Amino acid sequence: MTRKPRLLIVEDETAIRSGLLDLFVFHGFEVDSAADGREGLRKALGGGFDLILLDVMLPGIDGFEICNRVRAADPEQPTILLTAKTSDEDIIQGLSLGADDYVAKPFSVTQLVLRVHAVLRRARSGQEERAFIRLGDGW
Repeated sequence: MTRKPRLLIVEDETAIRSGLLDLFVFHGFEVDSAADGREGLRKALGGGFDLILLDVMLPGIDGFEICNRVRAADPEQPTILLTAKTSDEDIIQGLSLGADDYVAKPFSVTQLVLRVHAVLRRARSGQEERAFIRLGDGW
């Protein structure tokens, strides 16, 4: 039996969080969520998530800081920022902190699901490459 990918959604807007939970459960994910930055950081650092979907504007600790702290603890943790902050400076900051993608609100749910799958595919591909020891002559 195939394990469901584990997703953490950190979003303070109840309607968006609830909609994302339903969306990703429908698409076969095991989903946990947090409604503020402190809870989101605690859960994210607890580990075990295949991907973190992270709002930037959160009460307590903002998503940029969460991304920064998660990257310090686990540089390989796949993370997508989902936010209404769409200035070049915000996008540059988010990607510079190590986010794998930056999705602007409002967003297409179809595109978001496809982006999540794409980031997970790249993350799994990198894990598979690290699982092999490369020797001379391609072995």
